[in-house]
Amino acid sequence: HDEPAGGFRGCRRATSPCVSFHDPAQDRGLVERNRPRMSTVLADFSTEVRRRLDDLDQEVRAGGLDPAIDLIVSSLQRGGVLQAFGTGHSQAFAMEVAGRAGGLIPTHAIVLRDVVLRGGRDVSVLQGATLERDESVVDELYGLYSFEPADVFLIASNSGVNGAVVARGPAACTRPSRSSR
Repeated sequence: HDEPAGGFRGCRRATSPCVSFHDPAQDRGLVERNRPRMSTVLADFSTEVRRRLDDLDQEVRAGGLDPAIDLIVSSLQRGGVLQAFGTGHSQAFAMEVAGRAGGLIPTHAIVLRDVVLRGGRDVSVLQGATLERDESVVDELYGLYSFEPADVFLIASNSGVNGAVVARGPAACTRPSRSSR
């Protein structure tokens, strides 16, 4: 399975060859020697973020998101629910859409963990990234929820290649609604 960020495992940090944890003077020296390089990296990052936000702003102003907005509004006006789905880090996007306290529109998050909580899979399938890469999990997930024809699906993906996300789009478009089990 995936290694936790920062080398944390069992509440202990892996030893880093870069930081002494014992000699503050040595640590300050390391920071000072790397300050110009880090400043350049941060400046490059900031420039890239601004460029991407400007591109998004231009697309929005040009009406590039209008078809998606119209689809969502139409669904909600017909009594539909905004069904949000994402795996891995993209699940955070789906959580922002569905699951916020005080949300003003009907939303629902489709989450992989429900194949364990509501389905018949063992909890071990949630370790690592295998489940999110498995296209077959979509049919199982779809059977766990009740969808109506007026519902609209918002599918988030950072990579665009995880099997569950790739399979979710066509499944959302071609499947008739089913009742929850």
